[in-house]
Amino acid sequence: MAIHARHLQSLTIKKGTTHQALMAQLGSLCNTGPLTLPENITMLPADGQDLCRISPIQENDNARLGFFVSNSVNTGAMTNSQWVEYWKTMLRGHRSVLLTEEQTSHTYSFGSSVRTVSEVTGGIVPDSIRVYPTGALRIMMQVTPITATTRVLAGNREIARKRYVEGTTNSIYTELSQPPFSQYQYFVNRRLTPSGSRLVFWDQDRFEGRVHANGTGGVDAPLFYATTSTGGPRFQGKYTSTANLEWSTSTPAKAPESQMFQGGAAFGVDRITLPGNANNQRLAAAGLATNQQPRPACLNAADPITMCLRQTFTTATSLPDGVYASRPGESTFAGGIYVKGNVADLKVTRSDNLQTIAITQGTTTTMFRQVNATKWEVYRGSTLVSTLNNSFNGMLFVDGQVGTANPKGTGGLRGDGTSAGDLAGQTQLTVAASSDIFIKDNLTYADSPSSPEAKNVLGVYSEAGNIKVNGPENQDLIVDATLMAAAPGKGFGTVDFQTSRGSPQPKVRIMGGIIEEQSQGVGTTSRLVPVYRTERVCVRENANGSCREYRNYQVLDRYEEQAGAGYSRDFRWDARFNNRGFAPPFFPTQQNYEISSSEGLGKALVRPGGFKAEASP
Repeated sequence: MAIHARHLQSLTIKKGTTHQALMAQLGSLCNTGPLTLPENITMLPADGQDLCRISPIQENDNARLGFFVSNSVNTGAMTNSQWVEYWKTMLRGHRSVLLTEEQTSHTYSFGSSVRTVSEVTGGIVPDSIRVYPTGALRIMMQVTPITATTRVLAGNREIARKRYVEGTTNSIYTELSQPPFSQYQYFVNRRLTPSGSRLVFWDQDRFEGRVHANGTGGVDAPLFYATTSTGGPRFQGKYTSTANLEWSTSTPAKAPESQMFQGGAAFGVDRITLPGNANNQRLAAAGLATNQQPRPACLNAADPITMCLRQTFTTATSLPDGVYASRPGESTFAGGIYVKGNVADLKVTRSDNLQTIAITQGTTTTMFRQVNATKWEVYRGSTLVSTLNNSFNGMLFVDGQVGTANPKGTGGLRGDGTSAGDLAGQTQLTVAASSDIFIKDNLTYADSPSSPEAKNVLGVYSEAGNIKVNGPENQDLIVDATLMAAAPGKGFGTVDFQTSRGSPQPKVRIMGGIIEEQSQGVGTTSRLVPVYRTERVCVRENANGSCREYRNYQVLDRYEEQAGAGYSRDFRWDARFNNRGFAPPFFPTQQNYEISSSEGLGKALVRPGGFKAEASP
């Protein structure tokens, strides 16, 4: 069974495999045609929905095993037919005979031989295929105990039997998904300053989560810098890069790789492509998805996204600027919240652990106030205009800009400005926009991410702009979120990052991750500046030794520390993102599919049992 665990854990979807090809493979496993996804997949319950049940694998079911055979690596020790038989044997559960062995020990004078016959049975039973609101698919399976039975026979008479049982019945799964970018604490496409200079990872950089860097060596890939041989950055999660390790030409020292890459490193890996648009997020706000079945007719239009949004939120021939959440005449969320036009202020607050979202366009504020898990009240100003009696799917999309660069501390995405958490304990929210997003004040979780029960999560994604912070003057800024700016030349930074925000230099603390195409300026480091005093010095004397001419000179008196401009960085990892199933709702995903296994799969397949003696018949 340890071998089974290794092969299940090593399943890999080949690069370029299409969604249609995967659905055909999974349909064969269920002994049906290609699987189709349900309508309104984004509104499915969190624990998913069965797409099909998997009937028991039979002896002649080779064709049903295509998913496992095609996506696993046969090291060459088996022929193709043997490889198919291996998977078929593994997936037949308790009915599967994994091993049979017979040995003759001795032939006695009365003519009967003593034989030892051993048989091992057990395996895995595929049960169903489930789909989840994120689009992830899971092959649900049951592990059956491994039973090894040895019988001692004298002729045809059994004289002894012993059985060894290993493991118990357990549930496991294999998940297929396009992993969200939120699995990275830091992802950068080009490690450059806004002016195009190359940036370094150095002594003060500490990353607890995964880090990935695209880029070309010698051009825009990261450089490394260490002040001493014990310095350099520290990566506690895995570090991957398309380029090789490259040291800055000005580095005083080079640190050992084992010291820097404590979570492992891989260089020369494939480039990971950032998304080119946010259409999936637009559609999610309308409760739609490109891969749902039957396919919405609006997706076949010449301008499918505009058509789908218009048909969802209005009966008119065009969709004017405004805030939308339901279909005309309906009292339920269509999916999430869609905003057409720029937003002057977007305030996220909570009361009694229920969420409030206030969206200001011009002089009009639309407020969504949560009443309970499945009921929200919608206000325009102070007037109640509707009540929505179902769940909000967590997607808030703005087709425009959120906030403005100035003033500091207001007019943008923000919380309530206090130390209390802004995202309620059950809130899972993604705020996406087509243009710049300005974060103007603290935006924090009510439940700490360190709590195993914490479910609140926030993603912030700009399709074509930057995500920039500009909090109150002379004040630290705390943002609990994963931030993503994917367009060429865009990333995360500070408004006027070379301008002082006060002394001591305030910090921006990000609890989550940053995914950016090109680095933006966050701040400059503090430095020691010389302070001079004026000294009057005699430059010409009289014959009697008295001074006849003086000059003033600037003489170094001391050094003073000058606070850096912008913010200093305090980036921390939200370890919940180590679990690929945990992400802000509808957060952008990678193009290629990946396979992951349920936590503890190896233990589920290999669990010590004990011997059990049985009486002979």
